[in-house]
Amino acid sequence: MDITRRMVEFFPRYLARVPDDARAHLLFAGYLAELGQREQALLEADTGLALGGNDAVMLYNFCCVYCLLGETEKAIELLAQAFAAGYGNSQWARVDPDLDVIRGDPRVVALLEGR
Repeated sequence: MDITRRMVEFFPRYLARVPDDARAHLLFAGYLAELGQREQALLEADTGLALGGNDAVMLYNFCCVYCLLGETEKAIELLAQAFAAGYGNSQWARVDPDLDVIRGDPRVVALLEGR
């Protein structure tokens, strides 16, 4: 938890200098989510997502952040976008603990089965 707190202290300074770094917003959102800072995490995730374009791995990781925040509909939407953009590691998605909250959804089951 100490590293998480340090990262939460680091990212505002970094993002003040490099505000268009989508991956930094993604990481910051994940750390904020770990600390239970939901509203700030959602703001950072939304910002990073807007900057991130159609990168399949980033879409997958944003899906994970939204799962951690309990935003299941958004997470499912992002998982579908990640697969549509070429995310190919369905084997990891089947066991990734971040996806536990959505894995049983029929839409996710279909994605993971390649339908």
